[in-house]
Amino acid sequence: MSTQDAVPRRQAAPTVPMAPVTSAGEAASLLERDPMVESKTDLFRYISFQAPAPKALAPPPPSPPPKPSAPTFPYQYFGRMVDVDGRTVTYLTRGDTLIPIQARQLLDNTYRIDAVTETQIVVTYVPLEEKIVIAVQTGN
Repeated sequence: MSTQDAVPRRQAAPTVPMAPVTSAGEAASLLERDPMVESKTDLFRYISFQAPAPKALAPPPPSPPPKPSAPTFPYQYFGRMVDVDGRTVTYLTRGDTLIPIQARQLLDNTYRIDAVTETQIVVTYVPLEEKIVIAVQTGN
């Protein structure tokens, strides 16, 4: 037995007769092939082996703005005096100005004197209707 007998012979692939190509369009159509089956995954996608970054939390909603409040009362208690008619007059100062006050008086169209007593002066900051109490020291 010879080595040629031990190895089977391969047969030539059958030839398929082809029609002659007459135009470039026909040649291009012969070169086209059926589309490949679409893959669900991208074979060339980037793969990272790092753990994914944690999702950013939404920032907390901004806190509401602070409630408006009355500015510092620009007047200071100066003192009291009994006038010639026997009435007690209470005075406030603003800078070098001495201002006599009485209940229901409006100062600078902003502050209303609500009450003047022996121990306190009650003032309302009109834009916000906020009360301010000024303690009065009595000298005996």
